[in-house]
Amino acid sequence: MKAHTKNIVGILCLALTASLPAAGLAPGDKVKITLRGVPSDDQTRINGEYSLSDNGNLRMPSINEDISAKGLTRDELARKIELAYRKSEIYTSPTIEVEILNGANKNDEGTFVTIGGNVRTAGKVPFRKGMTLMEAIQGAGDRNEFGGPRIELRRDGKLHKIDYRQEEGKNFIIEPNDNIRVLEIKLGEGRG
Repeated sequence: MKAHTKNIVGILCLALTASLPAAGLAPGDKVKITLRGVPSDDQTRINGEYSLSDNGNLRMPSINEDISAKGLTRDELARKIELAYRKSEIYTSPTIEVEILNGANKNDEGTFVTIGGNVRTAGKVPFRKGMTLMEAIQGAGDRNEFGGPRIELRRDGKLHKIDYRQEEGKNFIIEPNDNIRVLEIKLGEGRG
């Protein structure tokens, strides 16, 4: 009976440990913020490195209140900053990327995807585990007015042709160093 109870307690402890969230941002952590989907002058003013204050807050330009970042993941912080800019009626649809430069959750060095073609801001986008094609394209400011549903993805020397109109296309899982190209929309072709 005692051995059975110990096994149950051990299993419960493992289950609880597995369900605990990973440690998030902490006071003093340094992050790099990249703003996309807004005029380039605004991007220049806001893009840069920021440090969390001693109480885990972050101060962003044009927002009149601190953003509480303590315990957040980089994606949670990005969404929170986007929401703060929308609530302050500064931007209607900003896209924020957060790269953790130091601390326990620092991004892996050199993990990027390259996005080109018909997107608003071509270039490198920080990679994160589980990133979808849609998230990667949104990280480049989304497709521009010429961007169609045909996507070419190069990975390890192989070309993958993806239809962005399909859910499985949008949810295609990205890997580090993928090269993504949004092709121009063809006459009569829906954007998807």
